[in-house]
Amino acid sequence: MNRKGDIKFIMFVIYLLIVFAILAFLMRNLEKGVEKITPNAAEKQEERTQLLDLTPTKESSQIFNKVVGAFKTAKDSPVSQCLVFMDEFSDIKKSNIEISYQKNEKGELISWIKLVDDEGRILEFEEIAIKPCIVAGKESENFYDLNFKNKDQGEEKEYLEVTSIIIAEKEKIIADGIKYDIDDNGCCPNSPYTDNKKVNLLYKPDKEHVCFIATRSGGNSCAVNEKAIDDDCISDGDIFLRIKKC
Repeated sequence: MNRKGDIKFIMFVIYLLIVFAILAFLMRNLEKGVEKITPNAAEKQEERTQLLDLTPTKESSQIFNKVVGAFKTAKDSPVSQCLVFMDEFSDIKKSNIEISYQKNEKGELISWIKLVDDEGRILEFEEIAIKPCIVAGKESENFYDLNFKNKDQGEEKEYLEVTSIIIAEKEKIIADGIKYDIDDNGCCPNSPYTDNKKVNLLYKPDKEHVCFIATRSGGNSCAVNEKAIDDDCISDGDIFLRIKKC
């Protein structure tokens, strides 16, 4: 091979090396992209598999639908401050309902309502654009003053916004790790407002929130302390004279 041929051959080899280097670079970045996408896709597939393979009990599914229905009623109601009825329910066996307020894949803050078994697997879920909250603690006093004493609360809120609510027992919830009683005696079994049946009440303080109402056992009259309102504020039906139904 002459000198001119040698130069052409060397240039050809260099060209091939450059092409191979570019291809190797592109392949490495493609693999990284797949690594970023695959875990998310795997999680979604696992969730779909869970939903397909696991069947909730009829009772737990009914309770889940009651909670979802109550939240949707609050969300869809044009009234900005009102009460939502939710039929009473028994203990949820081998599962619980989790209401969480967190970011979705787009970074939007939303509420998830999930029915989860005792191993943490999702049985049913619903996304709903309204934030969970609770009327408890100091906020109970604000709630009482606002709705039973007609006192203007100014900038103070009558509810506490929470990121997590767990329902597992009859008439009890766990909000951000703290257990509360809700509607100890239920509401108003003899009231025309509830069609003469016993219900739990949720409170919608504004267009963005729906709250569980923590209660305590006390005397035979409606009162409040630093922990919760007396269950008589709920059970005697007087609350309907002060807050509208959603």
